[in-house]
Amino acid sequence: RQRLFTEAEVGRLRAMSGKLEAEGKSTATVALGLRLLFATGCRAGEICGLRWSHVDLEAGFMRWPESKPGFLQKPVTAEARAPLKKANRIVGGDWVCPGSDPKKSLRVETLEAGFERAMKEAKVDARENASLHLIRHWFATRIYTDGTIPLPVQMAIVGHKSVATAMRYAHVDRAQVQRAAASAAKRRTAAVKAAGKSGKVVKMESAK
Repeated sequence: RQRLFTEAEVGRLRAMSGKLEAEGKSTATVALGLRLLFATGCRAGEICGLRWSHVDLEAGFMRWPESKPGFLQKPVTAEARAPLKKANRIVGGDWVCPGSDPKKSLRVETLEAGFERAMKEAKVDARENASLHLIRHWFATRIYTDGTIPLPVQMAIVGHKSVATAMRYAHVDRAQVQRAAASAAKRRTAAVKAAGKSGKVVKMESAK
């Protein structure tokens, strides 16, 4: 639960996914699925189960009538719009990420295998924690640690219904903790010095 991708790792994974697709070592569908996962923070099953009939690029929303939390709707950002517009649509097929049989959706296991290959080639190590959920974990953490976004809006972006669930994703990496602690220490030190210069010193009485 504590394993978080760094921005550099995400950049390498995205680049490697495209490279594997260009070299014919990964299918366009798997590459599309990974791009959408990084762009939306969706659950793997939601991306594999996404239908074109539920994608409204004009209105800027994607919808899942029956997702894990029930009805789910997410905005189509520019990051997600680009791969969706470039995706090949199969005549008579409604899956955004179809499987080898166009009438069926891409299997999560197939997308997982493509992700694991990209991780290996990009030299991003997660060992036993190497799963597609790492992408959602990274995405959600970046959303929940963004102080400019109100919590209800954060939850809508990530797709959480309860605050308790949301808080399980509100992790921060060590660098963020170090920077915040150092900044807080400076403010404390400055406040103490200022009080010492301008405030009155009061003798504390000993307890009887």
